[in-house]
Amino acid sequence: MVLLALACWLMRSLFVLVPADRLPARLQHALAQLAPAVLAALVVAELAGSAEGASPTTGLVLVGSMVLAAVVVRRTGSLGLAILTGLAGALVVDVLL
Repeated sequence: MVLLALACWLMRSLFVLVPADRLPARLQHALAQLAPAVLAALVVAELAGSAEGASPTTGLVLVGSMVLAAVVVRRTGSLGLAILTGLAGALVVDVLL
């Protein structure tokens, strides 16, 4: 347990004590992908929690709205449209189903 705490502390202090431009290029590239990966993990965890125990129709609408939001973001790059797409899907699930 102490070793795990020490490893965590070392990793956290690395990002505070070492400027980002001094990190190796491979690590800088990996850090650039960190935020989208965390966001995707949060979305999938929330989607799985919402669909658990739901009817197949509800699950299909939830997954479909997420896929539609991903397509909207990919095509337009608009975060606002993605939020509106997800909101529409949530309204369909809450009001109609």
